[in-house]
Amino acid sequence: MLPVSRAIEYTCVCFLLSTQAAVAAPLDTSAQSREVPLAYVRRLAMPRVTVRVTSSEGATGTRSATARSADRQKELGARAAEMLDAALRRGVSQLGGCTLASEVPGPIWPDSSDAGSHGRRSGVGGADAILAIAVDRFGVRTAFFRDVWLRAVAYVLIERTGELRGPVYAVGLGRSAPRLVRAGFMRSDEEILEEAVADASARLIRALDRGETPLFAADVRVAVVPSRVPDHALVRDADGGSARPLPVPALKRQSDVLFQPDVGPVAVLLPPAEVQSALKTRGIDIGDLWAGSTPNMPAIVELGRSLRADYLFMTAVSSASIGTFTGEDGFESIGDAAEVSALGVLVGIHDRRSLWVSEKLGSARSHIVTPEGSRRIRNSEQCVMDAAVAAMASVRFALEEWMRRRKN
Repeated sequence: MLPVSRAIEYTCVCFLLSTQAAVAAPLDTSAQSREVPLAYVRRLAMPRVTVRVTSSEGATGTRSATARSADRQKELGARAAEMLDAALRRGVSQLGGCTLASEVPGPIWPDSSDAGSHGRRSGVGGADAILAIAVDRFGVRTAFFRDVWLRAVAYVLIERTGELRGPVYAVGLGRSAPRLVRAGFMRSDEEILEEAVADASARLIRALDRGETPLFAADVRVAVVPSRVPDHALVRDADGGSARPLPVPALKRQSDVLFQPDVGPVAVLLPPAEVQSALKTRGIDIGDLWAGSTPNMPAIVELGRSLRADYLFMTAVSSASIGTFTGEDGFESIGDAAEVSALGVLVGIHDRRSLWVSEKLGSARSHIVTPEGSRRIRNSEQCVMDAAVAAMASVRFALEEWMRRRKN
């Protein structure tokens, strides 16, 4: 056992060596700062949220109706900025290790060409950074549902260095169903707007604090490639004999509309004709985009770059089979039962990787069973087609669930 004096001397030497190592190798925070906008920010100054919408979106109809709609959207946009400001202040104050400084007088919006001098001109004392936020996109859509949506954009301006982090985008959407008895919708525009603001605020705070930017919030281009489908479905006999092919030309005709994802109000969804033209120009067959059950990344990236797309949706019908079923509960019934397996993949062109993958099953039957017996409602080809539609609907639902989990 070492004497006390030697133990103290040993402890002091270890402390000096660790201090010198820390000085010689300072903490590299640049990588995390690029990914997480609020990294190493402890005291934050936040000016009032501003409205920087260049044009109203969603106004349709006659000239007078369009003018009224534009005025209404302008009014709602100003209200959205006020509500978003309050929601973000509550959210930022709840972040661990980050506090809000005194309110910044007047609006501040960074100029990326002169970020450093702009930060010094702000004159906000005691703050590590300035969080500048604006509502830059806003719209109201009326179809079966009444939608109110907005997009918030944020920049983080570091006071000490003048570093500008951003832009960071977040889209919020509120929706109301129609009334069942009389014309109109179940909720007012203000109530729908409140939901949209809460959605945008939660997404933006998550992106600022964790660096998880929501998909399709920026001005991105998204392409949906026609589904890879088989020419035949396999017909399996009830006695377990050999399978025989059943031509399903309807599946091929519907390959470009089998999967229709919702990418939100901001992202640009390329028209199918543009995708088909790019495939034809490049001489790419749908099968060339797949290597078995996995995407062929080099071919997909080539197609994405020719379309100037940021994301590509790929889908395929992995298998399609049809057999026979018998009724239950003593009802006499014999008919066709189709089962289809569908695969969906979201590819990031710039990342050159798959961001989301899901495979689902869909089924359909050719007969319905009644107490009087069975009745055919589909032929065999329609049965396979309806099973494929059900499988693709499940894939789309899985995509929506995945995007919701990214927010929570």
